[in-house]
Amino acid sequence: MLCCMCLPLASLAQTKISPSPAFELHKEAKFEAAATRGLADLLAQPWNHELRLLVADSLQRMGKRAEAKIQLETLDGTPVAKEAKARLSALESPVSNTSTSLPTPTPTPAVMIAPIVIPEILTKPAVNTLSKFR
Repeated sequence: MLCCMCLPLASLAQTKISPSPAFELHKEAKFEAAATRGLADLLAQPWNHELRLLVADSLQRMGKRAEAKIQLETLDGTPVAKEAKARLSALESPVSNTSTSLPTPTPTPAVMIAPIVIPEILTKPAVNTLSKFR
């Protein structure tokens, strides 16, 4: 027999929480949408530490370093605290303006534009050479 206190816990254990669409938005580099959706989902799932890491990364990529710092500090004492602390220290370093997971951009080669050369035959007026033979 289940007691009335155990019933809500048993029903919670059986419910599955679907993964947040924020993960897919982040993969598509839609960081603003991922942060917005992730923050909304965190209201319902404050224990979702991976989602909080994703929100922090999205905020950081958008340039919202202070908000990202708050999310990373919230993860202290969680199973992902070590990763959060590493990202937090990278975020606080003065040379780092991007996430540690961001790839370094490769410079694009300069494009040389060739000058346009107009053939001489198109720039000089045509001479009627048939008039000599009349």
